[in-house]
Amino acid sequence: MDAQILLLDEVLGVGDARFQGKAKARLEGLHRRAEIVVIALHSNEAIRQACNKAIWLDRGKLMAMGSTAEVTAAYEAHVARG
Repeated sequence: MDAQILLLDEVLGVGDARFQGKAKARLEGLHRRAEIVVIALHSNEAIRQACNKAIWLDRGKLMAMGSTAEVTAAYEAHVARG
């Protein structure tokens, strides 16, 4: 599949460890062929592994946008504050 923009929803958050490994390998292959890959994820660890930039949305409101490290740190600080 060759696409300019690829949209994926929670592809790394389902299945057993074997399936997740296969999904990650497939995602890496697709990422090399697409100009832009947009992935909806709810796992900070998966975000850190799969992304170089991130956007944090909360109920449709943009909370943060930037490097994966910056955005996940902002989200984790927000969660820690309660």
